[in-house]
Amino acid sequence: MGLFNRTAAVFHGASRGPQKIEKGSHKDVKWIEDPFKGEGPGDTFVFAQRHESDTLELLFDLFFVANLATFTAVHAVLDVESFGAYVGFFAIIWSTWFQITLHDVRFSQDSMYERICKVVQMIVFVGFALIGPKFEPASKTLDTANFRALCYNLGMSRLLFAIQYFVVLCYSIKHKAKKAYLPLSACMLTFFAAAAAFFIMVLEFEKARETDRGIFAVWWVVQLLEGIVIIGVSCKWRILSFKATHLHERMGLLTLIVIGEGAIGVTKTVTKVLGKSGPTAKGTLLICCIVLILVFFWMLYFDNQPKQHYGTIRQQIWSVLHFPLHLAIVGVVEGAQQMILGHYTISTASKFHDQVASYCENLHYDGVQLRDALLGALAPYAFQDNSDSYQQSQVIFNRVYALGNTTGVCTKASLDAQKAANGAFDYDFLLLDFAGALFAGSGAKLPKGMDPTLAAAGAFRIAFQYFWMAFAVVLICSMVFLQLVRKSRKADLFDYMAMITRAACVVISVALFGYTFRKHNGIPGTVSSAVANLLEGPMIVPTVTLLLFGIVMVDLLSRRFCNQKLKREGLYVDPDEQEHELEERRDNNHAPHEHKEPNSCITDGQLTGHAPLLAGPPYGHETHGQSQFR
Repeated sequence: MGLFNRTAAVFHGASRGPQKIEKGSHKDVKWIEDPFKGEGPGDTFVFAQRHESDTLELLFDLFFVANLATFTAVHAVLDVESFGAYVGFFAIIWSTWFQITLHDVRFSQDSMYERICKVVQMIVFVGFALIGPKFEPASKTLDTANFRALCYNLGMSRLLFAIQYFVVLCYSIKHKAKKAYLPLSACMLTFFAAAAAFFIMVLEFEKARETDRGIFAVWWVVQLLEGIVIIGVSCKWRILSFKATHLHERMGLLTLIVIGEGAIGVTKTVTKVLGKSGPTAKGTLLICCIVLILVFFWMLYFDNQPKQHYGTIRQQIWSVLHFPLHLAIVGVVEGAQQMILGHYTISTASKFHDQVASYCENLHYDGVQLRDALLGALAPYAFQDNSDSYQQSQVIFNRVYALGNTTGVCTKASLDAQKAANGAFDYDFLLLDFAGALFAGSGAKLPKGMDPTLAAAGAFRIAFQYFWMAFAVVLICSMVFLQLVRKSRKADLFDYMAMITRAACVVISVALFGYTFRKHNGIPGTVSSAVANLLEGPMIVPTVTLLLFGIVMVDLLSRRFCNQKLKREGLYVDPDEQEHELEERRDNNHAPHEHKEPNSCITDGQLTGHAPLLAGPPYGHETHGQSQFR
């Protein structure tokens, strides 16, 4: 009876008569949506479908980060050639994502047509994941089948882009938007030409023909040209600009995703460094430093992210500069992980060296006794149980048994003779093999037949170099972003201090980058003793962490100082209130069949009233815990 009464109450209520049950409407996904449905009011329309990313765009972004994470995991950066291949493949997937975004923020609306397009684009990125692990343009033996697959993948994506712009062109003809005919036609023809170029490239990778390596440049030249055309069209014809779009949010979300990919790498580094030995003070400190680097990168970017349109040309430059920014963020985070793995490898090898030296130089073990002692020292590392280090473990075991079968290898007379003849002891070769096994066991995917010991030396050196250069690029991009976003307002203490701190850190990073090219006694392929000591030490990653901490603290303090000064002068405007007013303006401008004049305090290129809304708060900086100023 209780259940019956409660059910009846739903239909009748306690004190009212019978009520009608309203039928809810269902979301109707149309076959195709008119892209002009989202254009702004007035004769000079601007395409703007929405103010934030939809879930389909976010789902597609996951395919980008999956590609990036997979390629980073399987592509070991061991030398300049492998580093160039990494940058080249990153450019391919990033430019493809960028072109998709430039279309979607202006013309895309949820429909069956748009969902089909997104499925095709996701398939393209799955194809990139298949191609990435074998993408080695500098390899002596070219995988032409893989390169043909890449050409087909790029050609299919560009053909889809051309079709998408053709659809928008058809709707512009339907609405008689004559101003859009030429720019949309230019975009469409550009992508048709790009697709044709990529499909023609397939002929160059036929098995029966010898491939000219110069053909590889076509991939990046075509993508560069198509980017110039699409950006140039949006600058020349403002009806296709990104003025009222959510482009800034899309770029911000991808930046967040790139930083998040670094978090994936951090968790892997934890298992490699602390997985076997357990937590150590030094290892925990280094891992925390990488986490802080990720947080500081987030602060550098999002504390100064533009909240609204701030100039058509500047917005295009700002969006394109995200390519070096994202590549540099990946470089810093991956470089930091390599520095930690390098320190772990060197410090672990040093401990093993002390054990072996004690057995041979102090205890003078020989024969079976030496062999068993060495096998006991190797047992905790279990190289033979790891598929990545199994092959190297066999090299180590062969070396151990060879030492055990050599009579008198650790006698004082024999050690002196070894030192005089080779400048090293026989067991030193075991130590090199041990270091190679540590590197191979860290998950680095080495080319077939490459010596892990030699690979480790080259990998740590190149990682040290791109680590500092990438850090400099991140800071330079941050400086340029500040100039682009805050150019519309008078510079204050924050602007000056932000530039000074970032420029100082750029000088430090460039100096350390150049320092790595110092060679040991002028021998090619080596580094000086000072550089070697720096690589072996644990202070590389903490140094960058401290530099970033200094930058964000100066930013925070200078913002607060400027806000307090504006408060005393009565000029302070709350950034949150600015953003709320801007959102109201956007909603009013996109109300159906209604055209409202912009707020009297906001004009395009002119300032009136007492509270102008400029890019990045013009009167007042966004600070944490700023309720004291409200």
